[in-house]
Amino acid sequence: MPRTFNLRQHLLTFFLLVCLPISVFSNSLIKDGKLDTPAVSKLYMDGELEELRQALEEFREAYPKAEFEDRVTTYKYLSIIYAANPDTKAKAEAYMYKLLDMVPTIQLIDLYISDNIQAVFNRVRERFEAEKNYETNYDKFGRPKQQTHPNDPIEAKGDSPDTKKKNETSVKGSKHWIYWTAGLGIVAATVIGYVLWSNGSDEPTPEQL
Repeated sequence: MPRTFNLRQHLLTFFLLVCLPISVFSNSLIKDGKLDTPAVSKLYMDGELEELRQALEEFREAYPKAEFEDRVTTYKYLSIIYAANPDTKAKAEAYMYKLLDMVPTIQLIDLYISDNIQAVFNRVRERFEAEKNYETNYDKFGRPKQQTHPNDPIEAKGDSPDTKKKNETSVKGSKHWIYWTAGLGIVAATVIGYVLWSNGSDEPTPEQL
């Protein structure tokens, strides 16, 4: 009697031989919704990068609001794994950016990365810092954020606070000089008038002659 093709049986066999081991392996890195960091590190040091990538991607999708440390660990290892493959460089940069957004001071040197991966990370860090610096100092229209009103003109390059202070001090000094000059002129005129008046009063009148 010829054997009939059983599609359901073949699918079950495929699941048991391929899918189930991957799921069991991935779950071995997760304990109560948290990453088993020592197990992650061991897989990485053993060079099992593809298995680690699958496990971390599954964890990232299953726990989008995982604890801070677990998300940092996930982005850190995935950044390195994807950066090692030129075809997934863009994805590596995306994970690196997320990693820096969470921890701007983080480094990858503790994972013994290659010079090429370090160069990629350095470029991403430079771009990240430049973007954050721009967002801190300028609004979305390119105007300095210290302006008090949206319609205020952008100050000239030379109009720094120090320059303004010096100009104001110079103007005040000029006004003080004008006041002193005017005061001295009034005093001098008063003295001269008094002297002339005194000399005129000493002359004899016609009656005295």
